[in-house]
Amino acid sequence: MSLATSLQHCSTNVSRWWNARTARARDLRELYSLSAREIELLSADIGLTRYQFEKLVVAGPHATDELDRMMAALGIDKTTGLTPRVAEMRDLRATCATCDAKKICRARLADGTAASSMRSFCPNSEELVEMASQETMHAA
Repeated sequence: MSLATSLQHCSTNVSRWWNARTARARDLRELYSLSAREIELLSADIGLTRYQFEKLVVAGPHATDELDRMMAALGIDKTTGLTPRVAEMRDLRATCATCDAKKICRARLADGTAASSMRSFCPNSEELVEMASQETMHAA
């Protein structure tokens, strides 16, 4: 790789990071410009607690990427009729977005051991295992 290509790659990564950071700051400014009552109502409208909603905004737009990857690792096909109902998926995403085990989750997803080890770190593990077993029964 040439120096020019390396610099371009580095510049692109810094630009992406900066754009994500400024977008998150903008989202937080918008959130905290609302009154406490408005935040409570908005949270309730989407079925989350205020704490979950605020943590979701702070986490950013990719806060639940691990959930989709975990579902794929478990063989859960989101295009079938067995996908969770809207409320269930909302709950799974809220739990994932506010999870404190992101680092271990990403590491297990990267090394291919997430499906076999998720019960030790994933707060959604019971629901996901149930969905995977339903998927297996449906496929049989």
